[in-house]
Amino acid sequence: MNAKLDKRIHDAIKENLPQQVGETLQKELAKIPEYEKELILLTNKTKDQDKRILKMEGMLSDKDKQISKFYNLEAKGTELKEKEFALKVEKLEYQLEAEKSKTIHANAIALGLVRNVEYRTHTLGSQGGGGIGIVDGQGYHHYPTPEHVDKTETKGAE
Repeated sequence: MNAKLDKRIHDAIKENLPQQVGETLQKELAKIPEYEKELILLTNKTKDQDKRILKMEGMLSDKDKQISKFYNLEAKGTELKEKEFALKVEKLEYQLEAEKSKTIHANAIALGLVRNVEYRTHTLGSQGGGGIGIVDGQGYHHYPTPEHVDKTETKGAE
């Protein structure tokens, strides 16, 4: 404090207060510089702690941003997996359609080949005859004359 002010306070205490109170007050007034030093130390300490708090708040804000980004990326990853699955399903559906088309086409070709085929049979042979022969008067055996067959038949596939 100011030296003149201190002297005036000390003089006022000596004049107006009893001796014992004055001494106690003077002791307390002597401690004021110590209190001022302690106040400065505590103020500096508070400023340092305020700086640390601000720094930690900034770190927390950064961590919150990172967590937010993580959840956004996780949601995007899930969405991409779903889209990828949908694309695979769509691709398989197209492949299935193509295979069905190939099968129908192959069946049509196969049926077309079978439908255009004609079956032709040619039969040569004899019918009748055989049977029991007859013996004539001179001892010769005579058998009935077979009927000769020459038959050609053409059929289309059904």
